[in-house]
Amino acid sequence: MPITVYYATNRNETGTAAKPSFGPNFHAKGPHYLRFGSADVEPPTKPSGDYKVKSVYLAPESLPGAGSKAKKSVLGSREIFDELRKNMKADKSDLLLLIHGFACEFTAALERAAQLKQDYGTAGRPLEVAVFSWPADGEMIPEVSYYQDRDDAKASATAIARAFLKMLDYSALSARRSSAGSICIWSPIAWATTPCATRCKRSSGSIRAGRCRGCFRTSS
Repeated sequence: MPITVYYATNRNETGTAAKPSFGPNFHAKGPHYLRFGSADVEPPTKPSGDYKVKSVYLAPESLPGAGSKAKKSVLGSREIFDELRKNMKADKSDLLLLIHGFACEFTAALERAAQLKQDYGTAGRPLEVAVFSWPADGEMIPEVSYYQDRDDAKASATAIARAFLKMLDYSALSARRSSAGSICIWSPIAWATTPCATRCKRSSGSIRAGRCRGCFRTSS
């Protein structure tokens, strides 16, 4: 059964409307520009197997303005946040937010998100996973790709902040509604040191060792 994960990205669009995909560069509209969507990932059929992206969905987005025929705003983030909230409310699940590191292609980020969802979600405590994918080169070439990725990570800071602010704004609008459990941020980037207070205390040592960057409760 496919595993559904969610994403936000500031990568360049390389696919079509029917088959969306994203490349190793910034979006044509700039490193701050965001697209949101979801993906279905097939889990491995044997322990040594690989996760494989089956399909990618890109939430439509249109904004009125110069050069646009749109008459009203359609926000992809709103559609994805609505779906996430619906799932979390129905299952009383937590949300894990993944920010990948160096040398990670878009599909690899989705597959890693699916693995985390399968590894840490349980029947008693379901888990939703969303990944922010910035344009890492996806190549392990020392002193070339690494420094390019480092610069791209810095340039992606605004987009990452915008993605979190969009989620926080959405949470504020939904504060009077029934919500789910906690949100956990998982990243190789040590930008926060808040100790985990929810799922991670009950998870494996690899999370407690420092990959998890903090948990906080959603509004209820």
